[in-house]
Amino acid sequence: MDWSALGMIVLLLALMGGVAFAVRRFAGVAGLGASTDIHVVGARRIDLNTTLYIVVVDGRRMLLSSGREGARLVADLSGPTPPAV
Repeated sequence: MDWSALGMIVLLLALMGGVAFAVRRFAGVAGLGASTDIHVVGARRIDLNTTLYIVVVDGRRMLLSSGREGARLVADLSGPTPPAV
């Protein structure tokens, strides 16, 4: 095999890797990728099939339920708290 052909293949692979890295790195800045910050604060299993999660998504605290039927929003905890009864 010719050394110049091998060098061109290595250069092409390095260039493709650099482009892939740049796309993954800057996709959120350009609005092309998922740039949402999601953090699970806590989780509590309440029965065999249901788990409650407190998550923070872009600064909003939410209570989610996950079970056989899928996941659903139970409450948005970031709003004003209701008065105590």
